[in-house]
Amino acid sequence: MARAGSALGVDISASAIERARELAEAQEVRNVTFEQADAQVHRFPRERFDLAISRFGTMFFADPVTAFTNIGRALRPAGRLVMMVWQAHDRNEWDVAISRSLTGPEGSAAVASAGPDPFSLADPPAVTRILEAAGFADVTFTDVREPRTAATRACGSIPAPGSSPHAASPEDPGRMAGWILDCATGFTS
Repeated sequence: MARAGSALGVDISASAIERARELAEAQEVRNVTFEQADAQVHRFPRERFDLAISRFGTMFFADPVTAFTNIGRALRPAGRLVMMVWQAHDRNEWDVAISRSLTGPEGSAAVASAGPDPFSLADPPAVTRILEAAGFADVTFTDVREPRTAATRACGSIPAPGSSPHAASPEDPGRMAGWILDCATGFTS
């Protein structure tokens, strides 16, 4: 993390927040804070952040338009939302394998539960409509396909009004810090 500036980590999971605090302390990162909160409704400071990043979390919003509107209010006018989401079910080998293993002897698959699921933001036109309804503009997507050892995923960069489009594609979770840096660097160019 850069020495200047600061970051706020928010997660609904208390254990995820605790683990993030432990890692930050172990790495002597002093300019980051963590809060257990639901990003859908958390009262973020208005126009406080340059960048909002989510890795596999936004797909579970109960009311995506309301949630993204809330996050958008926290972004400065030239701020960006960057999120990584799963592509469609059939493009994720891990999910196809699980579904096949749950298929009954008569060929009927287990019924999925209703509500948000990992693939709820897999359709770019639908996501564009959601984000535009939440006030975002110039929505872009980057189609990222990883080898079988890493799950297929999509990483989108959604610039707020007045900013330039930028998208990044991390090769694996271990390179996430570099990806975030690339996103932040692209923001200033």
